[in-house]
Amino acid sequence: MAVYITGDKHGDFNSYHLDYAKVKVFCEDNHTTKQDVMIVLGDHGVHFFPDDDWRTLQDMNRLEQMPIRFVLLRGNHDRRINRNNPDLRYVLLHEKDIEGEFWYYKDFPSLLFPKEYGYYRFAGHNTFIICGAYSIDKQYRLDMELSSRHTYWFPDEQLSYGERARAGSLYCDLVDDYHSDILIMSHTCPLQYRPNHALLNQFSGLEEDTTMEQWMDEIADYRKDAKIKPWKKWYCGHFHIDDMMDDVRFMYHDIIHLEEKQ
Repeated sequence: MAVYITGDKHGDFNSYHLDYAKVKVFCEDNHTTKQDVMIVLGDHGVHFFPDDDWRTLQDMNRLEQMPIRFVLLRGNHDRRINRNNPDLRYVLLHEKDIEGEFWYYKDFPSLLFPKEYGYYRFAGHNTFIICGAYSIDKQYRLDMELSSRHTYWFPDEQLSYGERARAGSLYCDLVDDYHSDILIMSHTCPLQYRPNHALLNQFSGLEEDTTMEQWMDEIADYRKDAKIKPWKKWYCGHFHIDDMMDDVRFMYHDIIHLEEKQ
């Protein structure tokens, strides 16, 4: 069993265009199976349209047919899980390389949706997940809605104040238990690490809401006064770049193998 990580896909898992990570080709070349897992760090695109929309069902069916399982973090362009969907199921996994609470749909058991935040284990690594982000193109998307029947911007795209408070408390408990042995996987990143050069040029200069990124600074700096850095690596998507800044790995096209913890 192997665990892989990649960035935003916006529903284009099958594209052979050079601008997209070739997930399907990757699976074929690496002879993956349903024992393997690929973590997508938000904006996976599966939940852009409502659950019963034919495009959603088509995307989920397409992914279900691939020889791998997906862990799909929610990005700012993904809807939240609709818990009223009668086809939604809950599972608590305790496998060798994947542990934690997930949602899935009964016809698509290979698509695993984690909670908005929480503790997981992948390839033996203690991992903290944080979903959501702010859309820098919010106004553009709201303008699109004026001439469309579809929703292009989700008001609950970021974690709420209450969710951030609960997530922060849970993370502090995790640090107290495991000290400096934690991976963080999220859609966006702490403000101090934000790659400003990668922001969408056409939206530069617009008013932004950096609430989540500022809160993530607190997560990143927890125990800093004691000269302790609890997290050893932070993986995120959102910015459409493949890059590294200190111990923060920005993911987009790249697909990397998460080495098993020894």
